[in-house]
Amino acid sequence: MALKLVTYFLCTLACLLSGCFSKRIVVVETGQFLNAKSSLYQVKPGDNLYSIAFVYQVSTQTIIQQNPGLSTSGSLRVGQSIKVPNAFSSKVSSVSHVSDERQESSDNYLQVHWKKPVDGVAVKRGTHYDGILIYTHVNQKVMASLGGRVVYVGNGIRGYGNLILIQQDNGLVTAYGFNQSVRVKAGDVVKKGQVISTVGLSQDGKPCLYFEVRSSQGQPLKNMLTLWKKMA
Repeated sequence: MALKLVTYFLCTLACLLSGCFSKRIVVVETGQFLNAKSSLYQVKPGDNLYSIAFVYQVSTQTIIQQNPGLSTSGSLRVGQSIKVPNAFSSKVSSVSHVSDERQESSDNYLQVHWKKPVDGVAVKRGTHYDGILIYTHVNQKVMASLGGRVVYVGNGIRGYGNLILIQQDNGLVTAYGFNQSVRVKAGDVVKKGQVISTVGLSQDGKPCLYFEVRSSQGQPLKNMLTLWKKMA
């Protein structure tokens, strides 16, 4: 036993001296959250800065600041390592510590004139989703709640099906998940009320649209059901 302990100690010391632990590259699936202040994310097919920022609940600008040379207009290489700050260990922790500033930001957006993305019954369910699930009819048209630029279209983020992200001029991002047919592509500029997709099936097999709003800092906004009731 003593010999094993000595051997383990010498191996650990050798690694420390040789810099084995100087960096930690973490390979994750899109949609997985890490318990780390900063990690190196390895880019996968279909990723862009907006999808990565959505997963880690940070702004694209925060990622760019940590990675000189990156830009929202530039493309990422599959296999490229990107430093991602402030990764969450779980979505529960990301919603359980809400600052007054974030609450105030959320309340301000309640004053904006929104368009309902689709008619249906909205519910807030579980801790995995920060937005709302709108149960409706399959193939019903989905409309943009606010105008903006489409920054991501894809199904690489686990748990959201075909996902559309639209960014407004003020940095606000609206997310639309579980789409069936998608009628827009990244880079398109859409108007409020414009049809962007049709409703598909959620993970429980029911016709549903997932809808979420992110602040300019990438954080999910609260009071989504209150916002839903104010929508026209």
